[in-house]
Amino acid sequence: MNTIVSYNTVLYKPDEYSKLIKKLICVVKTRKAKKNFDCIAFRGTSGAAAAYPISASTKIPIACVRKKGDSEHALQKVEGVWNANSYAIIDDFVVSGETVHEIVKAMKESSPQAKLTTLFLYGNSARHETIKEIRKVCKLSKLVDIVILYDEK
Repeated sequence: MNTIVSYNTVLYKPDEYSKLIKKLICVVKTRKAKKNFDCIAFRGTSGAAAAYPISASTKIPIACVRKKGDSEHALQKVEGVWNANSYAIIDDFVVSGETVHEIVKAMKESSPQAKLTTLFLYGNSARHETIKEIRKVCKLSKLVDIVILYDEK
């Protein structure tokens, strides 16, 4: 069977994906104890691929932020949690920082009091490989933890 994938091949390999999700669940539980976020926010397939199973396992509610113009299945920009006090973002990797910016913007609109505490990254196609680079491109304060868990090759 052939699989055509441009990035994040781990999502299309059930054994590797299962191992990745187990690792992410452990990391999220550990970080939640330290940073105490009450919601996981995500956008797109890459965020959803991690957010749904993590939420199911940890019982941490999620907020799905729709991409601009994506109103196919929802009327609102944010689905799920609308009253978070603090939240984490989960995504595969950072290229331009747009996804993080859009999630932060949408969360401010739906939960104005909510503060971003943690950014979880799990992919293997990162253009920015250091925390300093990621913090700069995403314009994140030093109060936001950045957790990088790239899949191993």
